[in-house]
Amino acid sequence: MNPKTKRRVLVIGELNVDLIGTGLQTFPVLGREIIAQEIVLTLGSSSAILACGLARLGVPVTFISKVGKDDFGKFCLEALESKKIKTLNVIRDGKLRTGLTVSLNFRDDKAQVTYPGAIPHLYYKDISQKVFRQNDHLHISSFFLQDGLLNSFPQLFQDAKQIGMSTSLDPNCDNRNQWNSGIWKCLEFIDVLLLNEMEAINIAKAKSVNRALEIFAQKVPTVVIKLGPKGVLAKSRGQVVQLAAFKIKPIDSTGAGDSFDAGFLFSHLNGFDLRKSLTVANACGALSTQGLGGTATQADWDEVQRFVRKQAQSL
Repeated sequence: MNPKTKRRVLVIGELNVDLIGTGLQTFPVLGREIIAQEIVLTLGSSSAILACGLARLGVPVTFISKVGKDDFGKFCLEALESKKIKTLNVIRDGKLRTGLTVSLNFRDDKAQVTYPGAIPHLYYKDISQKVFRQNDHLHISSFFLQDGLLNSFPQLFQDAKQIGMSTSLDPNCDNRNQWNSGIWKCLEFIDVLLLNEMEAINIAKAKSVNRALEIFAQKVPTVVIKLGPKGVLAKSRGQVVQLAAFKIKPIDSTGAGDSFDAGFLFSHLNGFDLRKSLTVANACGALSTQGLGGTATQADWDEVQRFVRKQAQSL
């Protein structure tokens, strides 16, 4: 049976396309050319990948963003709409260009270059309060990347809480490596905080991931720290759970953390307990690595269940 949450999710985030090259044997060197096994153009951005993951699991999603009136912007909108994500609140601005990330994927790591384009130009005044009342849960990703909203994020979360919405945040990486853009002002309005190990340690100014978990848990009811190949560590209302990652050979890890987030939020909104929510999230993250780009192999509920059963049998 497919659990169908009636909770409608509003995602406020960035939109860009990803140009992903795979199978590179060496890092590019100035003045020389190297060969990729494959290059694909696909929907990028943490926010969009998470939104697509939620929609794949059957969650109604509305997206707010800003793109250019260009081919890349059209590509992003069509990709979201193909997943049945509502895009009426995505602004197309003819004075801006849509962002692009070039990702060079190697066997064990990747290098990325991003042109932000329209991403820093979404502002609080662009966001209709009406759309808040049409949804039940607010999620924000890429906190540090959305310059136009940095000072307004606490107000957005407060707006959501004041009308009874639940809330979640995945801040993602601070490309300026400053980690001090007012995120602490948001935490009192957040129900679920999702981070990876590096982000947790840097934002909390902690010496260990366990210490970071305790610091955040004093502020936020549910804290989830993704540990990559080591699995996940979480605390919710006093309960601490740590799970190992599923053993799987990745093809492309782009957006795996965002697909994990989608799995966790889907579970959380359906009332699953912490351990089951983390298991579903781990499965969603793992399955998303089996194709190029963040959305190509995202799982629906039936696929998640089959994967978890198969993994249990192989233990």
